[in-house]
Amino acid sequence: MWTTSGSPGGLRQSSWCELKCLLLCALVSGCAHVVKISYPPEAMLNPTFDKPYTIWEGERVEIARTPSLRPESLKYLATSDQVLLADSIRQRGLRDEFKIGGAGTPLVVFSKNPRSTPKETHYPSSGIALGITAIKEERRGKVPLLKLYDSLDPFVVRSSTGPHPIAANYTATLAVIFSRAEAVAGSAAGSFLRPDNPRFATGV
Repeated sequence: MWTTSGSPGGLRQSSWCELKCLLLCALVSGCAHVVKISYPPEAMLNPTFDKPYTIWEGERVEIARTPSLRPESLKYLATSDQVLLADSIRQRGLRDEFKIGGAGTPLVVFSKNPRSTPKETHYPSSGIALGITAIKEERRGKVPLLKLYDSLDPFVVRSSTGPHPIAANYTATLAVIFSRAEAVAGSAAGSFLRPDNPRFATGV
């Protein structure tokens, strides 16, 4: 318990020192938690999810955006800067990994934050990462169908307990957004000490 005697701030000298040490530890631990990712060159894909057709695994396929993809997600799919095979991403910094094994190919779609709406000003300034699962369906006499699912949609999550689960990789999506936020994390101490003039906009 803090007592209120003997120091300018109303705290005893020993308690004041303990408080300063506690704040310093909190700042250092906040700055030190950085996630780094790596992946082979073949993990980078170049699909065009905003067009009716794209090339997938060397074959022309028709894009089918399922209802799990909300309109806002579709906007970021159309303006994505990077599409990665989620299961090819290796991360350091997150202790646990959460995945669903099943049908389809988990992807991480990264898009810069356009900050074009009031809501986007509160999104991470480093960018927006979406977890998507692509499932290719063969159709006799027709171009194969590539169905796109939002891996956070309740339908996808519930499928993990059923006979036909949809694959998802939640850790890879989080690792990508955390790795992009390294500069923001590194500025935590400075932003704490100068909240009126932070190096990076936090959205808070």
